This record gives sequence, C-alpha cells and structure tokens, in this order.
Amino acid sequence: MSTSDRQQPGGDWQEPGAGSPQGGGPPAALGVPAWLKMVVVLIFLAALGWVLLLLVQFCTEETTTGPSDSVPGVTDQDKGAPKYVRSLYDVARPLGVAVSGDGNIYVTESAGERFIRVFNRDGKLLNSLVAPGTTERDRLPLYVAIGGQGRVYVSDGLRNTIDIFNADGSYNGAFAPTAAIPAEEWVPLALAFDRKGDLYVTLASEARHQVAVFDSSGNLKLRFGQQGQGDGEFWFPNGIAADSQGRIYVSDSNNGRVQAFDAQGKFLYAIRRGYAKGDLSFPRGITVDDKNRLFVVDTVRHAVNVYRLADSPAFIYSFGDAGIEDGEFLFPNALALDDSGRLYVTDRENGRIQVWSY
Repeated sequence: MSTSDRQQPGGDWQEPGAGSPQGGGPPAALGVPAWLKMVVVLIFLAALGWVLLLLVQFCTEETTTGPSDSVPGVTDQDKGAPKYVRSLYDVARPLGVAVSGDGNIYVTESAGERFIRVFNRDGKLLNSLVAPGTTERDRLPLYVAIGGQGRVYVSDGLRNTIDIFNADGSYNGAFAPTAAIPAEEWVPLALAFDRKGDLYVTLASEARHQVAVFDSSGNLKLRFGQQGQGDGEFWFPNGIAADSQGRIYVSDSNNGRVQAFDAQGKFLYAIRRGYAKGDLSFPRGITVDDKNRLFVVDTVRHAVNVYRLADSPAFIYSFGDAGIEDGEFLFPNALALDDSGRLYVTDRENGRIQVWSY
C-alpha cells in the first residue's frame, strides 16, 4: 500500500514549518523621510490588528459548514457524554475495531505479531486470527468490519486485500472485487456494512482515492471520488459509515474533514477542519448509532466528537483528552458500537482498547 507513512497507515499529517528567507532581504532604503516611515509603521500596525481580529473570530466562532448546537434535534439526553468503563490490554498498537452480534470484539494490531485479536465482552482473549501463509513482516491488518453470518472482513495495508474469516475463526478467503476496479486501484482501507448487508470500502491507491460500494453478493453498486481537496474528493479516507437513510459519511483524514453524501454518492456537506467547537483536525474512524448520531475519532486531538445528523450536522459533545490515564487517549484511531450501549475505541499509542458506556 502506498501511504505517506508506513507507521501511520492511511496517510499522515505534517505540522507546518517556519521557513526563513535566504540572503537576509533587500538593502535598507536611504534618505526616507521620518513622516513616511511613521505612515508605514501605522499602516503595518493597523493591518496587524485587523489580522489578529480575524484570527480571534475564527478561533471563537463556529464555521458556517461546521456543526451548530442551534440545529433542531439536539436534546438534553444527547448532551450526556459517554462514561469510561474499562480498558482491554495485550494488543500492539491497535488500529481497527469491530463488535459482532454475539458481543465479541475484534481488534487489528499494527505492531508485534500483527494479529487480529478476538476478545469476549468481559475482555478475555479468545482467539488470534491471521491470514494463512503470511508473517508479521508481510501483513498489516488495518480496519475490520462484521458482515453477514458473523463473517469478519479485514483490510490489509501491505497485501492490498480484504481477508474474510468465519465466525469460528477459520479463514474464508479474500474478497475479490469485480473487473470494474483495476488491480492497481484496489488498495482497500476503511470498511463498513449497512443494515442491508452492503459493503462500503474506501480506496487509497496512487491513482485514485475513492469509495466503492458492493451488494451482499459482491457486485459493485457504486463508485465515486478521486484524489484531491475539493468537495467529493479525498486524501486518504480512513473511515466510512452509512446511516439508516443510506447517506454515506467518509472520514477524509488528510483533508481534515468528514464528508457526507447521499445514497448515489452526491456530495451533501462537510464537517471541516478548524479551531471552533465541533471542528475537526485529523479524523479517522467513524460510525453511526441507531439514534442517528455520528461518532468521529479525531486522532491528533486525542478525542471523539459526536454529532446529531440531520440536513446539517449538530455538534453535541466530545470526550477524551491527551494522556495515559483512564479515559485519556494517545492517537486513537477507530471505534465501534455494540447493541448494549458500549463504545470501543482503539487507543493506539497506549496499546489498549478503551470501553465507554453511552
């Protein structure tokens, strides 16, 4: 898989550096009147004050395309943030997580033996899944989703495959797309299933970053997007989910946003990068619950944002902070919900899966 950092599957972020001009600048002007110098200084100070005012407004006000608490549908019950319950350990830099109907928790490892670890609801390790014929050097399980009959689908970032395991842990082969997607563009990343059993896959090849949707028989239904920064374009989409109305949500990581589409792949809106309440920084894992709320892991901010979904999103709350204590994260990556009101978050650099009740 071609990514910007093997240790950060699915793309990476860069902090802007402060460059300095070469050569020290132009020589000082000679014979400039004192009054002209004063005018230049005053203009500069006025311009600087205007820039600072705009910056303060940007940092304290919500963006027009971002979430807003004023959007109808946010109730007092929504505003009660999840509570930390416990953590599951013995995983090496966990990335993806999914929960099956029987309550088993599947977690992918990006370090160590690079297994797919299986825990029961109580946190007991039940099994370790691995694609046959592979070693820890040539496999990199990324994201995981549960399909029909409890089958487990896992994207691999080195082998460019989606491995399928049966509910009992036996290997069921690889998901092979139809000829509609060329082999050089088949670089699967994020995975999700909807209630109808359709499989949603994000792709991040050198040629195209896009979304593909397959029906329960494996036939390609929909394919849209390309690499870029415009609406409907992607740059390492690391998360995908669908709601009960068929709308599609894509975590467009390196563009710092979550994009929403209708069931035909038409762009609807985006929750964008910014500094205001509810804005994003570097989103990865996302999911939608049965109350039509969108959960987004913001990796760099070490938190999870929650939005009420409607014609436009309403920010409800966020939870988590940077750290190593209970309820704190170090570069969380993905999350999953079960049917009993529990939320599982892969806390990558702390080597654990945090369990929250919501």
